[in-house]
Amino acid sequence: MVDWFRDSGGSASKREADIILKRIDDLVDIFNRQIEAFDKIYTAADLYFTTNYWLKLVDQGNRTVNKSREPAVFALFKAAVDALCKSYNVSELQCLGEQFAQSPGSCFWARIGRARAEVGSG
Repeated sequence: MVDWFRDSGGSASKREADIILKRIDDLVDIFNRQIEAFDKIYTAADLYFTTNYWLKLVDQGNRTVNKSREPAVFALFKAAVDALCKSYNVSELQCLGEQFAQSPGSCFWARIGRARAEVGSG
């Protein structure tokens, strides 16, 4: 949690305006305290969707999120993708086929693909 807090911009007072980031903080704290594998998978899934939502707000230019935190949130997004893939014993998400390249959520799918590529190469 300390690394996440530091990497994502520290100061609690500056985080007050970003309620999604505060939710991410809570999820990271919960994840770090959990012991049971199922609980960790459940929280990783919540982190996956919550970080993706935050990243979408950045992509849309939403002023309630601080774009300078994007690298830290994206790193956490990648960690959530990796945790979920490992828990289901898959090397990549099966929904990354060509048929999704033109879908309305293609930005989302591109982000997943980018995360998987970076996790696989790192």
